[in-house]
Amino acid sequence: MHAILLCWVLRYVFIISILFLLAAFFIPETLMRLFTNDTILIDYGIKYLKVIGLSYNFSGVLQVLQGILKNCGYAGRCTMWCFAVPLGCIAAFVFKLPIMMVYFVLNLDELVKLPAVFKHYKQYKWLKNLTEMEN
Repeated sequence: MHAILLCWVLRYVFIISILFLLAAFFIPETLMRLFTNDTILIDYGIKYLKVIGLSYNFSGVLQVLQGILKNCGYAGRCTMWCFAVPLGCIAAFVFKLPIMMVYFVLNLDELVKLPAVFKHYKQYKWLKNLTEMEN
């Protein structure tokens, strides 16, 4: 039962994230105008939406998996402090990249985290623990 529910949730998260990605790339100005009419803010927001749209697919799926796989938190902490933070600092302070690029670099840890979380998911130990907690 729980595995079926997880499959449905992941499917919906993936569909929603794809829709967001398409909207971020094809109608970003329309999305921004829902919140503001300030043209400068809209210009910055369009750039932000394109950056976040790329990482949103991975973030959505990983958040669902990590929410279920509670004991996989190590992968999240490790990639954040060993990968995202150092690369973000290098991007910002050494290469002096624009803020949108630094933000993109900081979100790359989602790609690095994916194999560890997916491997743990495929072992199905979490499902056994989940059904034991239910009884």
